[in-house]
Amino acid sequence: MSLMAIFHKFNCDSRVNDYANSREYLLLKSDLDDITVQYASDILDISQKQIISNEKRTIFGYMLGEIYDLNKNDLILKGHIFNTHTDIEYVIHLSEEYGEEALEKLNGKFVICLLDKEKEEMLIINDRYGFYTFYYYKEEKSFCFCNVPKIISDSLQNKSINTESVQDFFSFGYLLGNKTLINEINKVPPASIIKVKDSKFKLRSYWNWNCIEKAKDVRYEEAVEKLGILWIEAVRKIIAKHKKVYMTLSGGLDSRATLAAIDYLGMNCKVDSAFTFGIKDCLDYVLASRVAKIAKIKHIFIELDSEIWWKNIQLAIENGMGEISIIHTHGLCLRSIPLKYVFLNGFAGDLVLGGSFLKHELTNVSEEYFSSYLRERMRSRGLKNELLIKELPKGQIQDNVSWKSTDYFFIDNILRNCNTLGDDYYGAYPFFDNDLIEYIYSLPQEWRVNSNIYKAMLLKYFPKFFNNIPWQKTGLPISGEDKLTYQKNDDNKKLKVVLFGASKLGRQALNIYQDKWNILYFCDNDKSKWGKKTCDIEIISPNELLSLNNLKVIITSMYEDEIERQLIELGIKNYKRYSEIRSFVNYKEWIKEPVISKYISEILLSNEIKNESYYNINEIKRTISNHMSNKENNVKDICLLFTFEIFRKTFLNENLK
Repeated sequence: MSLMAIFHKFNCDSRVNDYANSREYLLLKSDLDDITVQYASDILDISQKQIISNEKRTIFGYMLGEIYDLNKNDLILKGHIFNTHTDIEYVIHLSEEYGEEALEKLNGKFVICLLDKEKEEMLIINDRYGFYTFYYYKEEKSFCFCNVPKIISDSLQNKSINTESVQDFFSFGYLLGNKTLINEINKVPPASIIKVKDSKFKLRSYWNWNCIEKAKDVRYEEAVEKLGILWIEAVRKIIAKHKKVYMTLSGGLDSRATLAAIDYLGMNCKVDSAFTFGIKDCLDYVLASRVAKIAKIKHIFIELDSEIWWKNIQLAIENGMGEISIIHTHGLCLRSIPLKYVFLNGFAGDLVLGGSFLKHELTNVSEEYFSSYLRERMRSRGLKNELLIKELPKGQIQDNVSWKSTDYFFIDNILRNCNTLGDDYYGAYPFFDNDLIEYIYSLPQEWRVNSNIYKAMLLKYFPKFFNNIPWQKTGLPISGEDKLTYQKNDDNKKLKVVLFGASKLGRQALNIYQDKWNILYFCDNDKSKWGKKTCDIEIISPNELLSLNNLKVIITSMYEDEIERQLIELGIKNYKRYSEIRSFVNYKEWIKEPVISKYISEILLSNEIKNESYYNINEIKRTISNHMSNKENNVKDICLLFTFEIFRKTFLNENLK
């Protein structure tokens, strides 16, 4: 993670230096009319490691991230000289030649700062989607911008809780818009240009979702073809900028689509390694292994456990300013990998191309109905009202002309805010290529519902990756159930398994895990199935399980709770829910571990909390107790409360007022 701090009459020098020293970064520094810019880079080849300027040394630039679609030849023909291979040098010459408006068309993930000493002004610009979280503090006579929020927070003499943000956090599990949990600190909105002159700054937006014009007279088949071309090109742009890349690879469509595009381009050699993280034998790993094998790339599994998750929690809260529950911090496990290359990430492809938040019934509705839907959809992510003495309002989902689609809302709010975790690795997101976004959102919304056009494109361009390998979300190939394949497995070295549930879910589990398990029997409560076969595997009765030894029962039925009780009554202890295996994390069990549960209880049941007039302490006690005793699954509520309290200790060292 690099560092950029821009400040005027704001005392944060020592904290910037401390942060840079802790990371062993070399600080770069420039000044303009009492405005100071301090920058420190990580070790990635995309990083800026020196002060970059134009030929006259009148414009100086700093940059986090990278730019695609660089047309250096045009600028060379106009007489500009390039002395480095940095993206920021291109941006400097581009602004010098074509002005501020040219910066609005930049394609990439970035925050840029330009100091023009002739005009005595400074420009700050971020990408369309605001994927670099840039925090700022502003008073009449001072300001500070920084991508590390604790530098700003620790430099403030007085700060206070933003109660509206607290309401959002407890209501929805996230913050909405550009607020933070501290009144004095905000986030730079997406697609912003900030001009600083005479020690004052003005902020304007240069793009929003309504800038995308709807396509006319486009045939579905043509759209599928063009979408594939644009997707392959979006991946190529990133790959071409780097000697090597890392990848994250899961059982979903998005990371697989990214690898499939690389394979299509014949650039597999550029993938140093693909990483999958999760609990042992999780669905993500099983499916990712099959995909990596097809692409012939190195595949590495990082096993997630409570220790890995827990040790990153403080860092996650510091980097993310407590805005996102610790239940979403599993990705920080990638910090264990030596930082060498950019991570190519299929982030949010299911939303962008797959319309995962779209519903048919939302395509043509009133603003009132749309806002109501969003409130209810978001509310399910929040805290139970019983945990608070004062019942929270339903939440303030403010009106915004760009939120005419659920996609827009979730990108602007939830997905962007996921990046506040402040990754210690650099993630490149091909699904947010400007050309790709412009095209897919110009098409009729209905085409993206249920990932229809996405799946059609994947099957057309990358059949070997998608015809037969199941999708983690459904357990089926996107080409349909008829593509399920079964191969009887008698390998005695593999785990011997009985699948309890001889129906669709059981068949899916068989298809997915047949290379991993030796599946000897199906079991089912339906007497009519006993003695028969499905997929050439015999179906037995529950009582027959008692005569079997050294077998693990996997519950592959929608009636998990009932079957679990049934197995306990039969005295069978060696079982597992398929739903738990499918998941790549197990926060529900992790927070029950003695060290973790003890610390959570100490924080949430402390004297300070007991004296706090905001919380219903008896309900908090009940929530924790019922979770630890397996009566309820309250992991969401416990993690939300814990996140907020650690945020207060970290950033404010005080209780909610």
